Amino acid sequence: MAREAQCGNDALQPVYGPRVRLSGGDMRVADLNDLDVIAILDVLHYIPHAQQDQMLDRIRGALGSGGTFVTRVGNAGRSWRFKMSQLVDRSISFVQGHRLERMWCRPVNEWTQALEARGFMVRALPMSAGTPFANVLLIARVA
Repeated sequence: MAREAQCGNDALQPVYGPRVRLSGGDMRVADLNDLDVIAILDVLHYIPHAQQDQMLDRIRGALGSGGTFVTRVGNAGRSWRFKMSQLVDRSISFVQGHRLERMWCRPVNEWTQALEARGFMVRALPMSAGTPFANVLLIARVA
């Protein structure tokens, strides 16, 4: 059961400014209206590929020309870094009382193709330096 928590702009205004709206909750039903930037970090792999694609469609539909989508994903593959990422992810979820039957990960080239097919220009920035993980930051801008 997902709960939505909205952070009031009063507390955030000195840091982020009056136009920033931060919210948490189920990304699949989040209000994506009137946004310039959407950031979804480290969670897309928890929903099936079909729902990921629906989410990408919603994001693209919400962002106008010049809009930006930022996401951090694990670069799925056979590398030891990706296996370590999954081990840590499963361990943390277990300690928090969640049971992960499956994660729906993709290689970074598949994420890039999925975003480009929706009209985004994508830049992939590796984030694994100095860590044992296979994280990649994807910055996708509407052309």
